Amino acid sequence: MDIHVKSPAKLNLSLAVYPPRQDGYHPIASCFQKINVWDSISIRQSSTPGLTLTCTDATIPVDHTNTIAASYTKIKDRLLHGVTVHLDKKIPVGSGLGSASGNAAIFLKTMNRVYTLGYTHTELMQLGQSIGSDVPFFIHDCTTAWVTGTGERIEPIGSCSSSFFLLIFPNQTISTKHIYAAYDTCGHYPNPTRAPHTPAYATLGHNDLQPIVWQLYPIYQSLYNHWMQHHPESKVYLTGSGGCLFIPATDAAAVDRYYATAKALWPSFWIKTVSVPSPNAKTDFFDSDSGVSQSFF
Repeated sequence: MDIHVKSPAKLNLSLAVYPPRQDGYHPIASCFQKINVWDSISIRQSSTPGLTLTCTDATIPVDHTNTIAASYTKIKDRLLHGVTVHLDKKIPVGSGLGSASGNAAIFLKTMNRVYTLGYTHTELMQLGQSIGSDVPFFIHDCTTAWVTGTGERIEPIGSCSSSFFLLIFPNQTISTKHIYAAYDTCGHYPNPTRAPHTPAYATLGHNDLQPIVWQLYPIYQSLYNHWMQHHPESKVYLTGSGGCLFIPATDAAAVDRYYATAKALWPSFWIKTVSVPSPNAKTDFFDSDSGVSQSFF
């Protein structure tokens, strides 16, 4: 029985980063938004013990450092058989779109549902948190959320004002650890006592890490300046610690215009138009042989 599921990406529509705790983790306050671009994951029960993991992208490790492998380690004691997993990678590595976290979350949800492993939603969220700070958001059913703490506190909220985005990834590898280290050196943290309980969409795009990325990777400032010469009416934002830029659009026609401009300017970049799912959308993807379905929201 083959099970085919889709693992979505997300944007940080806003991001506030607070001083690190004693354990080194930075609390955040961020608006997370799932978007309609995804990796595909195929799962098959195997008579061979353990996990066999393959991927279309040869640069992605398929050993214990992969988030799917880490997820398998968490649940393997409840499985009575081996598992073969194939990851068809569509979301660029290093783009800041959360694909590795999404892979882990969707694998956990699918395995729990299809093989009746018995984990509660709360238990799945705890497993996800132990793998990565963004994993619980992808386990949660919401499409838009206000995320605080180190990713464990998730408050579903209404959709943002933009339903379409242009994504531009200039194939620039950015070290998240490097960005946070530079941010800590600056020491210009927001006041945690003034952190909003829910986001104001007027702050859409505010990202405490963006000035650091602009400073350390001049290509982003150059791209920003070049883009604004062509579309001064638009806004250009950075998701997370980089390296994908996103540009909100009012409608499908506007995002198509933006796409045409971006492809003409930077034909070698990864450029994609995406939309936002309806609030609390449930989209199932069916396996043609087994009839098994799995929601990725």
